[in-house]
Amino acid sequence: IKYKLTSETLYQQALAAYYDLEYQETIEEAPAAKEFTSMIPIRYAKRFMFFPVRWQKGILEVAVDDPAESQAMDDLGRRCKCHVQALVTTPQSLLDLINRSYDESSASTADAVDQLDTVEEFESIMGIEEPEDLLEATDEEPVKRLVNSLLWQAAKEEASDIHIDPAPGETQVRYRIDGILHQITIIPRQVHVTVVNRIKVMSRLDIAQKGLPQDGRSMVLIAGKKIDIRVSTIPTVHGEKIVMRLLYQDEKLMKLEHLGLLPEVLQPYQKMIQRSGGIVLVTGPTGSGKTTTLYATLACIDHRSRNV
Repeated sequence: IKYKLTSETLYQQALAAYYDLEYQETIEEAPAAKEFTSMIPIRYAKRFMFFPVRWQKGILEVAVDDPAESQAMDDLGRRCKCHVQALVTTPQSLLDLINRSYDESSASTADAVDQLDTVEEFESIMGIEEPEDLLEATDEEPVKRLVNSLLWQAAKEEASDIHIDPAPGETQVRYRIDGILHQITIIPRQVHVTVVNRIKVMSRLDIAQKGLPQDGRSMVLIAGKKIDIRVSTIPTVHGEKIVMRLLYQDEKLMKLEHLGLLPEVLQPYQKMIQRSGGIVLVTGPTGSGKTTTLYATLACIDHRSRNV
C-alpha cells in the first residue's frame, strides 16, 4: 500500500479471504454500539482497532482491520462470555465507525447542563491537559463535560461561532449556523464565571483579568476533525461575554460551482476573475463564506499561465 502496488481495499479483501472472514468496506450501522460504548473506552478501541458491530445468532461480530491482532477480541469474548467473530473492514471505515458510535453515545448539551448542580463542584479547573480528542475525554467534572459538549455539538452542526452571553439570571449559549444565530441552551447564572474560566484555561488567557478584552486560541480534535478555536472575551455589565470562532482545518477546498451562486452571478464572475487587472471586493457578515469564496476563486484561476 505504501508504494501503491495495491489498494487498501484489495489488501483488506485479501486479508479477509486468507482468514476466511467476511469483508465489508463500509459499516453504516452498528446495532450493538450502544451496548458497548460504556464498556469499552474509545482510546482502547482506537488503540487495538476493533469495535463490536452486531449480534448474529448468538455470535458477536466485531469489526477489525487486522484479524491477526486477536488479543482485544479474545478479552472481549471472555468479558461477555460469548463467541466473537471478526468482520474485516478498512482502517478508515473502522475509525469512522468508532468516532460515530462514541459521538452518538456522548451526553447531549442539555444533559450536561442538567448536571450543573452546585457551584462548589466547579471550583477546581486549573492545570487541565486537553485530551487528544474531545470524544476521548473521561472527565467527571460537569463544567468540563459541558464545555466539551458545546464544542462537539457545534462541530456536528458545522457552526462557525459559539456565543456565550451573560444576562440577568442566566447565560445564553448560541451557535452561528449559515450566518444566523440560534439559541442552543441556557446555563445557570451562578456557574457562568466557572464556564468562562474553563474556556480561558483552554485558550491560555488570564483568568484573573476580567475588566479588559482578551484574545486567545486553542486547538482541539473532535471525532478526528481538527478545529482551530479563536476565543475573544468582552467585559459587560453582567459579566464576561465569550465568542469562539471555529475554523475547521480539514475541510476540502470548494469549487465556485458548489457555493450556491446563481447562474447570472456565477458566469460573469468567472469571466471577470480571468482578467489580468482589477480588484475583487467580497463583503458579508461573519461566517457567511467570504474566505471560502476567495479560496474557491484562487483555485479557479489558471495557475499555469499566471503567477498567483
